[in-house]
Amino acid sequence: MASRPPEQIIRDWLGLIGRAPRAAWILLAGVGLMILGSLGPWGKAVFVTDSGLDRKGALVIVAALAIAAILGWHLHRGRGSRLPLVSAALAALAAAMIASDFRDLVDDPFVGPDWGLYVAFVGAAAVVGLSMALLVRPPDSSSARPDRR
Repeated sequence: MASRPPEQIIRDWLGLIGRAPRAAWILLAGVGLMILGSLGPWGKAVFVTDSGLDRKGALVIVAALAIAAILGWHLHRGRGSRLPLVSAALAALAAAMIASDFRDLVDDPFVGPDWGLYVAFVGAAAVVGLSMALLVRPPDSSSARPDRR
């Protein structure tokens, strides 16, 4: 099998990016929020800040990167793919891990949640919803029923 020249590969990927639906771009922003929030502070005390990487933030970052890879694979395969279900499940798992850490921080009388936890959760929740939006297809005009009167 002959390999394609790098210019052709780049042209194919740029064409794929140009055809991506708006929901995919917003979903990518949600992935970015998951990563940004995981790198930020999740807990704060009087003189101490607890980073997301000190908690489950590293797992959230791994899930976010996997979601981004799944999104690229989905866009490559086309609209008939069910891969957004996998990304929604990963994002829901990440949201559950974030909520678990939130609960731990709220239960601790000396430590409170910080902005990174909220940003990561908003990103994960957005990815769940937008992954489901990628599954929705607009109605095909050729299969529409004629209006009966």
